[in-house]
Amino acid sequence: NGKIHVNTVFTVNGNVCNSTGNVNFDGTVVVNGDVQAGFSVKATGNITIVGNVEGASLEAGGDIRIVAGLVGQGRGKAVCGGNFKALFVENAEVIARGDVTADVFLHSQVRCGGSLVAEGRKGAIIGGVCVVGRDIKALTVGSPSGVATSLELGVDPGVMERMRLNKDRACVLEQELGKLSQIINLLAPLKAAGKLPESKAEVLDKAISTKENYELEAVALTAEREELGASARDMANSQFICRRDLYYGTKVTICQVPFTVPSDLSRCRIHLNTAKEIVVGLV
Repeated sequence: NGKIHVNTVFTVNGNVCNSTGNVNFDGTVVVNGDVQAGFSVKATGNITIVGNVEGASLEAGGDIRIVAGLVGQGRGKAVCGGNFKALFVENAEVIARGDVTADVFLHSQVRCGGSLVAEGRKGAIIGGVCVVGRDIKALTVGSPSGVATSLELGVDPGVMERMRLNKDRACVLEQELGKLSQIINLLAPLKAAGKLPESKAEVLDKAISTKENYELEAVALTAEREELGASARDMANSQFICRRDLYYGTKVTICQVPFTVPSDLSRCRIHLNTAKEIVVGLV
């Protein structure tokens, strides 16, 4: 019919390995096999791996789904702008803007803006550090042997970074607006009296124009701070739910309020009360 169809899905029918090389695609990538050690898959859309990812890296603008597991071997990493889901994550790093879900997280580093859910037959988080913007839900956390396990809730890395950048830029604008006001206050009266040289008139016009632009930017920054503040208040409602076993020594921090589990617990919910104090209850 004379129309050109652009395929936005790239499919690898097998493993990503020496025979394929690294994959970098503007769209969605589907790998009907494994991603072997040392290789990478990058996509502006989603990534789906039907097999395992072993010592490799994934980077997606959208979601990442691994039908089997992510075995980091100390160097494997998955980064996505959406949600991440796998059967298990072992000795790997996961960074997601949305939620992260797996049956087992073992000695891994997880950072996400949404919630972390360990769901499935085991539903376990054993070892590692998990930093999330919202909630953590699991069946078992920690281990009887006391493996160091740290959970931090109510900390969205993306929100915190935006707040830092906003604050830094607001400080710069405040200083620049002060300097521009001094220039305008000095030159404007001279212009009104007809005593301003032409070269200085250009300086005045530029100062007025720049000041107007900076003032608009300052208004936008204020609106962004209000939005980020609302997100931060929502994160204060973060909660940790463990529906089976929570082992002694596990560290749980909610909105920078720390708590170390003093003894083995079962079926518990940990959250903050209105006074920003840790509360441990039953589920």
